[in-house]
Amino acid sequence: MTFVDQPNLFIKTSANSWPLMNWLEIWGFITGAVCVGLQVKQKHLELPIGIANNVLYVIVFWQSGLFADCGLQVLYIVISILVF
Repeated sequence: MTFVDQPNLFIKTSANSWPLMNWLEIWGFITGAVCVGLQVKQKHLELPIGIANNVLYVIVFWQSGLFADCGLQVLYIVISILVF
């Protein structure tokens, strides 16, 4: 069995949800990278951007059915709000 013969491991729930998930994941990555960059520079703007990152990943994980990861992101949001 070659790589081409292997079944597709990416499961789409519907044709309309694939582009939405893709953009949410891209924005989640962008906000995460910006948050890490701001933390390295020790800027205080990292907390709101980090909260936005967690909110995006709550949506991504909820729609993917990864409820434990979704709950972990909610915990990160609560901690970030308490620190902010």
